[in-house]
Amino acid sequence: MSKKFNLLLFCLIYLFCFSQNSFANSANYNSLDLSKTYFLALKNDSEFQIQHFSALANKEKINQAKAALLPQINISAKSIYNKATIKPENSVQSFQPKYNSNAYQIDFIQPLFRWNLLQNYRQAADLFEKADLEFLQSQQNLILKTARLFFDLQIAQQNLIAAENNLAAISQQLELAKYNFDVGTATITDFHESKARFDLAKSQKISAQNQMEMANTNLQNLIANSQNTQNSFKFLKLNDFENVDKLQQKIQKLLQNLDLKQAKQIAKDNNLTIKIQQLNLQIAQKETAKSRGNFLPSVDFVAQHAKSKDISQATLLPTHANINSVGVVISLPIFQSGLTISQVRENLYNQQAAESALSLAEKSADLQTEQFFLTTQNGLAEIVALKSAWKSSQTALQSTKTAAEIGLRINLDILNAQTQIYQTKVKLFKAIFDTIFSALSLKATIGNLNEQDITTINQMLFE
Repeated sequence: MSKKFNLLLFCLIYLFCFSQNSFANSANYNSLDLSKTYFLALKNDSEFQIQHFSALANKEKINQAKAALLPQINISAKSIYNKATIKPENSVQSFQPKYNSNAYQIDFIQPLFRWNLLQNYRQAADLFEKADLEFLQSQQNLILKTARLFFDLQIAQQNLIAAENNLAAISQQLELAKYNFDVGTATITDFHESKARFDLAKSQKISAQNQMEMANTNLQNLIANSQNTQNSFKFLKLNDFENVDKLQQKIQKLLQNLDLKQAKQIAKDNNLTIKIQQLNLQIAQKETAKSRGNFLPSVDFVAQHAKSKDISQATLLPTHANINSVGVVISLPIFQSGLTISQVRENLYNQQAAESALSLAEKSADLQTEQFFLTTQNGLAEIVALKSAWKSSQTALQSTKTAAEIGLRINLDILNAQTQIYQTKVKLFKAIFDTIFSALSLKATIGNLNEQDITTINQMLFE
């Protein structure tokens, strides 16, 4: 009985441990990496959905403009009940006929020449292309927004870990300072220095926790659905220098060996804002041409079939009419009190504004390309320097502890060396993510940022 009970107990313990391990593995598996976070944002971000549906709405304009150039067929019908009182002159008698007036009419109109409708169709083609570009731009903005919030969370988490580790290390040093003071091998100054640093580390941890909560809230809001489900996220682990070297090399590959001159030329050709402003200029030019078309005649081919049944008021006899007509209608504006001239001037001013907006977009793209290119290059150099500083800080801490044992260093030196390690690692983390974000911003500026870059960075960080 005892053996069976022990065996049963062992099985229960094993199943419990297995289930706990499976739950942990499941939780880790369900944690969101950058790619999963982006695709959730793609589905749930309200700003992106607004841009998406606005783009679809703008694409419908080309169908509307095309429809205005195609035949229009209208039908109308009527049935009217009539009750009349008719009294002939010099007669005492009157008549009160009651009858229905019935009629229907079919109209066919085919525009042959309408300059404004033709320009409207050409404008709609530009608006269609502009809608595609604006959608791509909103997608790029969402990629940058998701990456920035995801990276901020990574930095905040590393800052919190550093604050906790720093607090734990200073706490140990405080206990050691207290013990040494009690046994007489240290002064009260060492204890007070440790206590002051301990209190400071506690406040830094509280600040780091607040930063972590805010970063998590911002990212949760980006991907939140209607159920407001709370999601967990994956975090980058950077425990050795070899990982830093690999990460640095992968970041360099993102740039595909671009130099600044090449990047500026690509931006000039592919920057989405420049392309959108070019289309805005074309749309403004067509709007000017359309307003000038108000001076021109319009020509329509028309056909009509009408049939009616009524009572003649003169003879009081039924009348039937069956009319078929076909022809061309020409309409020419003669005088509109200066309306068309004013519209032409207005559109010319709008055209000049579009030209200025295009020039500004070209200058901004050139400046941003240089800015993000240099920021990325400087970030790569900063990663190298901080990696070296992190390694040197670890060596310095060990040397400081050894020197303190023989009285060449004091307790404050150890505290400073410990704090420097954690601060350097946080700076290294921030430099890594800021450099990746600068590279993404550069790709967006030159018009090459897409969903594949999210996948590439995700693999870079977590595989």
